[in-house]
Order: sequence, then structure tokens, then C-alpha cells
Amino acid sequence: MSISANRLSIASRCLAAIAVVAAATLAAPPALQAAPPKNALSLVPADAGIFVSVLRNKQQYDDLMGSRWMARLKKMPAVQQAWSEFLDKWQAPDGEFEKLHAFLADPDNKELSELGLRLTHDEVFLYGDSRLADIYSLYQQASWAGNFAMYEAMASGDFFAGDPNSIMFRAWGDTLLKNLDRVAVPKLLIGMKIQDDDIPVAQKQLDRLAAARELLGIAKPELKERMRKVEIGGSSFWTLELEGTDMDWDAMPLAALAGDPDYKPLADKIKSLRTAISIGVHKGYLLLSVAASNDYLATLGDGMLLVDQAEFAAYRQLEDKPLTSVAFVSAPFQASQSYLTHENLEMFADRGKQLVDRLPVGFDEKRQMQADIEELKADLKPLCAELGPVIGYSYRTDFGYEGFAYDWTKHPGAKPMGKAAILDHVGESPLLLIAAQSSVTVEGYEKYVKWASKLRGYIEQYGLANATPEQRTQYATIVDTFTPIAVKFDALTREKFLPALADSQMAVLVDGGLSDKQWSEALPPSDEPVPLPQPGFAATVKDGDVVAECIDDYRRLINDAIVQWRALSPESAPKFLLPDPRQQEVANGKVYSFSLPEEWAASPRLRPNYGVSNKVLAISAAPETTNSLLGKKSAGFGRSTIPLDETVVSVVHFDVAGLVDAVVPWIAIGQQLSGEELDEEQKQVMQDVVSLVRCIRSATVITRLEGDVLVAHQQLHLTDLPDQE
Repeated sequence: MSISANRLSIASRCLAAIAVVAAATLAAPPALQAAPPKNALSLVPADAGIFVSVLRNKQQYDDLMGSRWMARLKKMPAVQQAWSEFLDKWQAPDGEFEKLHAFLADPDNKELSELGLRLTHDEVFLYGDSRLADIYSLYQQASWAGNFAMYEAMASGDFFAGDPNSIMFRAWGDTLLKNLDRVAVPKLLIGMKIQDDDIPVAQKQLDRLAAARELLGIAKPELKERMRKVEIGGSSFWTLELEGTDMDWDAMPLAALAGDPDYKPLADKIKSLRTAISIGVHKGYLLLSVAASNDYLATLGDGMLLVDQAEFAAYRQLEDKPLTSVAFVSAPFQASQSYLTHENLEMFADRGKQLVDRLPVGFDEKRQMQADIEELKADLKPLCAELGPVIGYSYRTDFGYEGFAYDWTKHPGAKPMGKAAILDHVGESPLLLIAAQSSVTVEGYEKYVKWASKLRGYIEQYGLANATPEQRTQYATIVDTFTPIAVKFDALTREKFLPALADSQMAVLVDGGLSDKQWSEALPPSDEPVPLPQPGFAATVKDGDVVAECIDDYRRLINDAIVQWRALSPESAPKFLLPDPRQQEVANGKVYSFSLPEEWAASPRLRPNYGVSNKVLAISAAPETTNSLLGKKSAGFGRSTIPLDETVVSVVHFDVAGLVDAVVPWIAIGQQLSGEELDEEQKQVMQDVVSLVRCIRSATVITRLEGDVLVAHQQLHLTDLPDQE
């Protein structure tokens, strides 16, 4: 069935597409199976750098396709039109799918495609050994070395005198020369669970590679003998053995170094590498392997396995859970993906000092710059995490999905909240919440000020070196004008504000507790009260009165700065000053609010504000909300059953259905203001989209510090549409 395009708004199409994407990953499961299938952890050796497995794919797909959610989605006009358009293209002769039709016309190819689809049904996994992380880390080092070499060339003036690419490639080559023992072929294995009935089909399809071998012999005769069928661990594999000399060196980035005798050891090492690409059925999986040799395939499942490691202790207790994913990342692999590590910090510092050596400045200046680099390195070291392995898994539940992630990394900022007092000041049912222990300290602020001051010094010493006398005078005037204000700001922050926030807990949230039939005279009144999703902030403090005084002092300093700005440049300066706030005693403290411009015709309930009690600071768009945040209430997190205790480090909660309910009335108001009346079909589309998205009820992640391990407990609550819909 084809639906006229002018009867489907762009908005409805986009919303329908979003719903399709959400459904593909978040469909609610019906009844659960008991024991999970045996998965690839029974094969993967303990040397894994990375392991990822997704399971129960067909079961989840079938549950999705059989749900009332999907039935409703299929009835949507936008989906029906998209499907109709796809069928038209699919069935069109000489169309874009012509080559695919020709391919599938061969019965063997059709059998291959059907087999490939079935192989995704149960489990698909990826395994890379520890060398994979090391190779990636080496690649990063070479890339950074190339970038630094370019900067050094710019600093010394050599950049424009020579070939920039040559400068970068030589830096790459130098890095690899220093790490020849790390230049190697890692193990990379992709596997798909295969059922016994499909093994003969897979073997038949693999034997078709014999014809590919003949074609390879015509194109590259030297490779024909290296592609053959072999026995590995009692199973048949087709394997192609490649050598470094088989690569097209002229197309390689380092080809320019090939003739340089200094890089001959590197060229010899790369040319000596051997790579075996193999595919076969082994131990219940179709395996595709890329490695230096096939030897490890014969020992899969033997000896010490990844699942035997101590990090998998919690996982080994999950035999009765219907797993949908398992993942593992080693500490070295984590390090290869991170920038702020102790090793990288040392490297950046060394490279920075080398760069300073190339600068056209005097000896004393170079010595000061290098001392600053060492000092910066010392200040950044406490921020570097001590990286450890991470394991995560998820499984289906009667409410959706649940999962855990265990991280052995020692994060400098990870600190349990103890008694999570801030959770008593986020409202009863926040639509969105992120809460954690604050890492703001006076010491951290002082380091920031120190480096801002050093940066100013470098700007004045080098940035103004080529400035005109007029520009220098303007700079001096600006500094003389605003420095007294900056000094007051610094003293206020250092001596009063930050001490009042010491050891605070903070929360950023979206609240939907207020509703009104008309939030502005510019809006049409509603028959029913319209909820107002509004951003909010809450923090525990040592002394609320001191915080309120500081905020007012900051307001005065801002006004002083605006006044001085007007004196220097009336045209560019703001035309307003921040007014004195309206003070109001409320049930739970004191609220300081600011009126909105009269032309906005906003409801008097809406006034940007901040409020304080003895131990809490709250900020929102409405004094009523701030009063509520200042009061003590037990927050609810939808249907989450994750317990809270004193080991909690952070809480993240997203009430998807609640946010949808709060936003939908505003969409209707927007349509009224636009003057575009929706027809019945468009209204039905909107209702359908809302119903579909609301099936994603909520997502909650609560992270704890259990000993030295960060444990993130996750729940995704889903539901299907009710029968009557």
C-alpha cells in the first residue's frame, strides 16, 4: 500500500524511524528460557586483550517481531510507505539490486546467504589477544611521534623547507625502529555458533573455496600454493598464508623510507612477518582467524581460559541467567584507548621538552619552559587512572534487561558518597538524574589559577612580542581594569565558596513535577494542566548562608565587570546589569529569584532562581521546584530494583516514559501556535509514536565501589503494548 507523501509530515517520518531504531535494540522479551547456551568463553584463552560476544540474537529478534509493539509499528503509514518503496526497488528489473538478484539466483549462493543468516542466530563473538592492544598502542605512539615531529619542524622553520610527509614518516619509522620487538601480527578471531544440522552445509560452502584458489592462481600464481585445505585440531580449515613481501610496498605510507639504509631493519622485520588467514568449522563454531600462525586454533578450549581468571568470578555464578552479551577488555587494551595515562604523560612531557629545544628562544627561556612542562606533568599525574581490566555482561529479565560491569581501574575521582544525602533533594520522581560525589576542591582550583597565570605570562612574553604599540596599550588597559575584579573573584572563590562546597554531593536533573494550564500568556490555555520539564541542580553544602552570600557577591562582581566593560567599549558591552534578587522565605529555606522580561508574558510561577537551606543549594526555573528540592524527600527511580547503600559512587536514571508524557503536551501546543492542524491520520501517527517510545520505560545505572572494583549495575525496563491497543 502506498501513502501520499503530503499526508505524512517529515516529523512523523523521523519519529517513526527513531522508534524503529529503539525497537531493534530494546524490545521487551516475553517468557524466558532457563539455562543459557554454552558460549565462546569455553574456547577463549587467558591471553585475551579483548573479547565481545552477543548471544540469543534469534530469540530476541523473534520476540521483537512477535510483539504487539512491532505489530503497531508495521501498521504505521510511514513504515508501510517505506516498506512499499523498498519492495518497489527490490522488484524493479535492472535496478540497484540487480547484481544481488543475479547472485542469489545461483542455488549455492542462496544456500550460502541463508546459512550466513542462521549463523547469527545464537552467538557471534570476537577475540583479540594481548598483542592486539600492544599493536594499537604502538600505532598511537608512532602517530603522536609524527605529529610532534611536524610541530618541531614548524618551531625550527624546517617544515616549509622540506617535505612534510617525509618528516612525519621518518618519525613513524623511528618509533617503530625503537620497538621492533613489538612489530608483530596479533591474533584476531571471529566466531559464529553453528548448529549440527548446518555443519555439512558449511563444509560444502567452504569447499567452494577450491574454485577461488584456482582464480587466485591465475591472478597471483605465487599465492596458489599457499592457499590450501589443512587439518587443525581435528577440523578442516581453508587457509591462506601471506608474507610481508606480498604487500604492495609502493602503496604503503612508509614506502619513502624503503631505500634508506637506516630503516632497513624495520623493512626486514615487516617483510619477515607471516600471516595466516583461515576459515573453518571447529568445536561448534564457524571460525575466521587472522594470526601469525594457526597453531593456537588447535588448542582453543585447552589450558588456562579467559573465563578462569579471577575477574570472571561473578560471571561464573550466572549459569541460570539468559545471557545476551559478555565483554572483556584487558588493562593494556584499556591503556591503548586512553590518553591520560602515566606512560603517555611521560611521553608527552619528553616530546614537549624536545619541541622547546627547537624553539628560537634563549637558553633561560627554554629552561623555564622545560621546568614548566615538568611541573605540569607533576600536577597532571594525580589525574591519571591506574588502568585495570573491565568485564561486563547483560541478560534478559521479565522486565527487560539487566547487566553488570566490573572495572578494576583505579579512578582518582571515584569516591563513595557514603550516606547519599543528595538523593533526598532531587524530587520524588526526576525525569533525568545524574548524581555523584563532587571532586571540586580548593587545591584543584589553585592549580587551575596557577596555570592560567602561567599562560598569561607566556601570552605577554611571546604573544605581545609582535604587537603594535597601540595593541600593547589596549592590552595593558584591559589588564589594569579587570585585574582588581579578578583578584576579588579569586579570593571569594578560594576563601569562601569552595570551602563551603567541600565534600559536597551534586546532582543534575530534569524535574517534571510542576504543571499548569497556561505557562505564558503567549501560549493558548490547555484544558488539562501541562507539565513543565525543567532543568535543575542540587548540591549538599557546609553552610547554605555562606553559599548564598557568595552567589550574591559573584553577581556584584559581574555587574562591576559590565560597568568597566561599558567604559572601555560601550558598543560591545551588555546593555543590562544583573538585578538584585527577590528574596522569599519558603517552607524549606530561602529562595532568591529573578523576574523574566515582561514581554515574555511568562507565568509568575516561572522565575530563574537559586535557593539555600542550611545544608543544601538548589537551582531551578521555578521557586516551587527549588523549595521542593530543598526539602527532604525519598527519590523514586521508576521501576528500578537496584539497591542503594553507602558504597554508591554515582546514580544515573532516565525516566523515558515520564519524559515523553511531559513533552507530548508541548508538541500539541507548538502545533497550535504554528496554525497547522493535524489531520486524523497524522494524529494517529503521533499517538502511535508516543505509545511505541513509552514502551521504553526507564534506564538506571548505579555504580558502587566494592573494595577496589567499580561495579556498575544497570537495568533497562521495557514493556509491550497492552492487549487492547
